[in-house]
Amino acid sequence: MKNKILLISGLLLLILLLALFALAGGRFLSLSAFWKPEHSQWALLWGLRIPRVLAAFLVGGILASGGLIFQSIFKNDLASPFTLGIASGASCGALLGITLKLLFPGATALFAFAGAFVSVLLVLAVAARVPHGSVSTILLAGIAVNFFFGAVILFLQYLSPAGDLALSLRWMMGGIDVYGTKDLVILLPFYAGIGILTLLFARHLDILRLGEELALGKGVPVRKTRTWLFVWTSLFIAGAVSLAGPIGFVGIIIPHLAKLFFPWGHRRLFLLCLAGGGIFLAFTDTLARTLFYPAELPVGVLTAAVGVPFFLFKLIKR
Repeated sequence: MKNKILLISGLLLLILLLALFALAGGRFLSLSAFWKPEHSQWALLWGLRIPRVLAAFLVGGILASGGLIFQSIFKNDLASPFTLGIASGASCGALLGITLKLLFPGATALFAFAGAFVSVLLVLAVAARVPHGSVSTILLAGIAVNFFFGAVILFLQYLSPAGDLALSLRWMMGGIDVYGTKDLVILLPFYAGIGILTLLFARHLDILRLGEELALGKGVPVRKTRTWLFVWTSLFIAGAVSLAGPIGFVGIIIPHLAKLFFPWGHRRLFLLCLAGGGIFLAFTDTLARTLFYPAELPVGVLTAAVGVPFFLFKLIKR
């Protein structure tokens, strides 16, 4: 009974916060715009603000849950989509789409997803070439792939004209540029996918955290589980990054804060990350479109401003 009350209270608080973020901005909208279609702010609220807040919530939940999975399977508190090359692969794909002038709808997002997918294949291919590769092998392979795509990005930027260069730099800063519900429909399967994945493998990750030998003794196929979790999590994160750009540090900050509440139990940790990551990114995106109104700050700049000190603090405390 107590758990049900906490769950319902949490859901109500979540809805209240998302509604507040939708109303907030350079212009604070009227509360009555929620239920009055004839209201002058109805179209702005339902056509722009609400889809954008929901998109930020979905992207933040995907990034935070993905970060938790990476940290759990690699037993490294600093593992994230950035350190494993996924974000740089998506950025490289997006810049390639911009450079090739492929202007059909969704070209940048499609190429970004393809770039992230290629980065996953490269990491696995490099790790597979190392006999008896360990967890650190995949981490080092991810770092190498990250540097490789970083070099390709610099090369593409060097070849790009000024207009394309400005577009590529803006995309790489990350942003929730959502208009209408089209992008929400694309994001929902990735959000649902990572949610289902985390619930299915929560027990496996609890056992893996106790040690590989114990996990093998309890019948958990460690290598296979780690590989499949890495592949599927990377693809779900790639879907989020392809639409929002490489928004950094959400996958590091939120899992660590979640562990302050539940040091053990991945099922609860995942629920906290899905909700906490979404609230965090929705809040920072609201700040991004409010602080310098009518100009808009890329949300990736704000998450980096919070994340870099947090990252350094965790690095020093290790």
